[in-house]
Parts: sequence; structure tokens; C-alpha cells
Amino acid sequence: MNKEEIVSNDFLFEIEDKIYLITQMFMVVLGSTLLLLLLSSYNYNLEKIFDSGRLGRLTVTISIPMYIYYIIKTLYYILIQKRKTIKFYPSHILISSNKTSIILKDIKKMYKLKFNFIPGKGESFGKVKKLVISIFFYFLNF
Repeated sequence: MNKEEIVSNDFLFEIEDKIYLITQMFMVVLGSTLLLLLLSSYNYNLEKIFDSGRLGRLTVTISIPMYIYYIIKTLYYILIQKRKTIKFYPSHILISSNKTSIILKDIKKMYKLKFNFIPGKGESFGKVKKLVISIFFYFLNF
């Protein structure tokens, strides 16, 4: 090995890959919101939901156990599972969750995508207007 190979494989730093945790937390919050909305419409009575028809039985037998599964899965990830990391080297980036290596010399361009529908200071409401109008006309046509 020459000196360049040794320098290029030196470990720089690593960060925790939190996208999985964020996704799981979003699923739990969304599930909690939907479950509370459903329960509040039936006066917090699961028996009424179950007796309301085929969709009620399906909701009680599938949705609630799935919601509990997501809570247990999220707690397992937070408390027990080894954290997924992204390791940075001078020549490449290593993603530990799926053992992917991104070689930096092969990258020609990078783009930063911004999905922000709330305009800040100095921005116009053009994008928000287009989104609201398109949703409004979609439901109007429906």
C-alpha cells in the first residue's frame, strides 16, 4: 500500500442514520391520530366499531394489532437494536444499514431539494396557491 491509499481510507467521522426512527415515529403518531379520531366518532367504544359492519370488524381485527406492532417495533429500535450509522471517509461514504458504499470521485453533481409549502420571508405564495387550487379543482371535478 502506498501513502495515498492509506490516507484515502482513514476514517473521518460517523453520524447516526435517524431516517428509520423518524419514519417509525411518524407511523406511530399518524396511527394514534387516526385511532383517536375513529374512537371519538364511536364514543370510545370498540364494541360499537366492531358491530358497525364489515369495515368495523376489519378495523378492530387488523388496524389495532398493526398499531400495537408499530409501537413495539419502535420501542425495540429505540431501546435494543444497534443504531444504523453513516461513516465518512475521504474517498467514500459507507452506509451501514444496507452496506452501501458511495465513492465520492464518481459523483459529478449534487442537488439539494427543498419541499417547503410554507413561504418564508420574501417568498411568494405562488407554489401554495397552485397546490390549493389544484386540490380544489380536483375535488370539484370529482
